[in-house]
Amino acid sequence: MPLSITTSQSKIGSSHSISQQDTINGYITCDNRLFFYADGQAVVDGDTPNQNNWRVTKHVSVPSDTKVYAIKCINYHVVGGIIASFGDDIKTDSSWKCTNVYPGAGWVSEDYDDSDWDNAYVIHTNNHSSYYWGVRSDISSEAQWIWTTGWHGQDKIVYCRKTVDDTINVDITCDNRLFFYADGQAVVDGDTPNQNNWRITKHVSVPSDTKVYAIKCIDYHVVGGIIASFGDDIKTDSSWKCTNVYPGAGWLSEYYDDSDWNNAYVIDTNNHANYYWGIRNDISSEAQWIWTTGWHGQDKTVYCRKTVHDTINVDITCDNRLFFYADGQAVVDGDTPNQNNWRVTKHVSVPSDTKVYAIKCIDYHVVGGIIASFGDDIKTDSSWKCTNVYPGAGWLSEYYDDSSWNNAYVIDTNNHANYYWGIRNDISSEAQWIWTTGWHGQDKTVYCRKPLTKRAPGTQDEVRDTIIKSPSKSCELDPLPTYLLKELLEFLLPLITAIINKSLVESKVPLSFKKANIRPLLKKPNLDKEELKNYRPVSNLSFLSKILEKLAAKRLETHLSSHKLHDNLQRYITLDACKTLAHALITSRLDYGKSLPYGLPSKLMIRLQKVQNSSASYIIIQNTNIQAMDLTADIQLSTVNLPIKYDKPTKEEIGSSIKYPQNNKATGPDDISAEVLKTDNDISVELFYPLFTEIWENTCHQGYLIKLPEKGELSNYSNYRGNTFLSVSGKFFDRIILKRMKGEVDTYLRNEEAGFRPQRSCIAQIVTI
Repeated sequence: MPLSITTSQSKIGSSHSISQQDTINGYITCDNRLFFYADGQAVVDGDTPNQNNWRVTKHVSVPSDTKVYAIKCINYHVVGGIIASFGDDIKTDSSWKCTNVYPGAGWVSEDYDDSDWDNAYVIHTNNHSSYYWGVRSDISSEAQWIWTTGWHGQDKIVYCRKTVDDTINVDITCDNRLFFYADGQAVVDGDTPNQNNWRITKHVSVPSDTKVYAIKCIDYHVVGGIIASFGDDIKTDSSWKCTNVYPGAGWLSEYYDDSDWNNAYVIDTNNHANYYWGIRNDISSEAQWIWTTGWHGQDKTVYCRKTVHDTINVDITCDNRLFFYADGQAVVDGDTPNQNNWRVTKHVSVPSDTKVYAIKCIDYHVVGGIIASFGDDIKTDSSWKCTNVYPGAGWLSEYYDDSSWNNAYVIDTNNHANYYWGIRNDISSEAQWIWTTGWHGQDKTVYCRKPLTKRAPGTQDEVRDTIIKSPSKSCELDPLPTYLLKELLEFLLPLITAIINKSLVESKVPLSFKKANIRPLLKKPNLDKEELKNYRPVSNLSFLSKILEKLAAKRLETHLSSHKLHDNLQRYITLDACKTLAHALITSRLDYGKSLPYGLPSKLMIRLQKVQNSSASYIIIQNTNIQAMDLTADIQLSTVNLPIKYDKPTKEEIGSSIKYPQNNKATGPDDISAEVLKTDNDISVELFYPLFTEIWENTCHQGYLIKLPEKGELSNYSNYRGNTFLSVSGKFFDRIILKRMKGEVDTYLRNEEAGFRPQRSCIAQIVTI
């Protein structure tokens, strides 16, 4: 695809050829020399003329499906900065990753791992001229000048990347100072300028698979409020969790437990100008201003979170005041405005794995009614349980016992206008208006529940499949032989399915299903049949009770798996072979044993061999298709000459080793810090290449030996250990040798060997066994 580049002063032709179809326009500059890449393709080459003038904005076109935007900039003077905007959605901001260390040739690639890079440091925004560069009018006003923290002359060469995932647009503001995070990553940093002005809506993008949206807001004046919309589906509302207490550093994580936080307090909606902030036209009209209950100046700093699950849409209303809960969480709060108008259907989302829907409705006039649809499958109908008696605080729980409640009374369906409410076009036509029998004014407050459990009814297809796959065995308890039942299955299937579903839904089993014939079974064929202890009891159940048992077990397994309730070390459940892990453990121990006996007398070696052979000969699994593994292996003493390269280091090896040492470490005899050498990898390589070439035969072997105390009495010399500080150049040298050895050593390790290579922990396998 052709890449073209122009500047605001002149047009510069490019030798690249990228199709002009499906492109987006980009505007970019940096202080001073700019290199820009799109998916690894050079778009702006800093080695061409006029690329070191930040006052000249470069106008480029890149494919609209570009995954990686990569920028290298070299600062020649006082400060360094990068600013760019690409189309409507991508701007330089704190979501970019930047480093001052040369990252290697592959850094412009989509597959490059930049997880250890820091987020870009935001120097300033592009919407006023208070800083060094003024306003770049041809770059989005929402773009930000970025660099590393060493932007004030410390870091002269900087590499920045932006990997573009599927994203959604976020429109957000708060009164006053805003901090916004997506899955723990800072998106809006309240410590940068202009983040304390609620009149300026911030427009940012976050990955579409974001699990946790987290907002911190600091109120400086009379009232505090937060409002935001995230794509089409997520808005600030009462489903958010908020607190005025500092929650600790982990509050941004998906796994943080916010169950003791209160639901957000809704101050007002965004569809009228009744309150302090008016209408925010660039934020969804369905979004709501939220805070804690202390929004009127009491709570100055507030933390709010929204954990996103797979959701289903709920359309619901009631006559008159509606309270709706999903798994105990308030979704519609009847104490907020406009919840007592049944003519306004509430459209909300709840997690798709919700276990209990609970509705409370208060009738103020002649009749009471509730109607709702939940996705495609669940509607209000007679299967709901309702009561006019206050059930206690626990009635919202999955484990609440509502068996004493009556089934909901159906007043009418939603497919005609015969009754009081007419047709609700935004609610499923299959939904029904429900209440208690006192719907005509007698029962003013009603509580209704719909538990959704793993005992969900089975379909005829599921029952048929289970029966067909079951063995054709029968016992005296079966009214007809199983083979005959299978032949007549299509005639009997509706009846069998109804019986099984009644048991699943009501948690009641027919008495005939509870009966079993107990038979004695000889444990082994060669045992004495006259001895009672040689028998074990076997229960023969009826065929249909076995089918019910299988369907119930399937639902239980689905529940355990979907909620990750299995112990991940329980191998038979996760379908991993216990024998495979046993084999891996034993052979790894034998390998460890082999490494010990070098230099031992031959007589002792023979004794060790006998111990090994007697302790681990075979694992035999009978009556399976798994072949036994021979675990014996002679202990052999042999010297292996590894095919390691002995030629002098290449520049590529030196460049790779320079990136390895950590910063902020003590220097060795050469008194050179790692930071200095990592500042410009190319220059350091040119310095070290002749040095390493010269000393290849001798190595960098000098170091400072420092004694470090361990445990125990410090006057005892044996309670100290030695620590050697090598020179940084010596570490580079050793890293090259180690890297050459590693790949060759790995080829001589068993596949089952654990603890000697990445991702192969001995502990995990030993604990499993």
